Amino acid sequence: MLIRNSDSDGAQLHASEITSPEIWRQRRTLLRQLAAAGGAMALGSSQAWAQATGGTGGTTVARPGKLAPLPAARSSVAGAM
Repeated sequence: MLIRNSDSDGAQLHASEITSPEIWRQRRTLLRQLAAAGGAMALGSSQAWAQATGGTGGTTVARPGKLAPLPAARSSVAGAM
């Protein structure tokens, strides 16, 4: 791919000639909104996790309508942990 660094007469291209300010401002706004939405989703999921675990650091909490967790058991498969 050929990338030109100068005009046909040899003059250097200015950054303002490549992308109009209106377009890059819209892109920046979009990126800010996407970052904020991603942060909100991450924060929301961590709060939901804290509520589901009762905020007790992972202890088992009764979950109405859900099956009980399976008890831990050693594997009989050779090489398994």
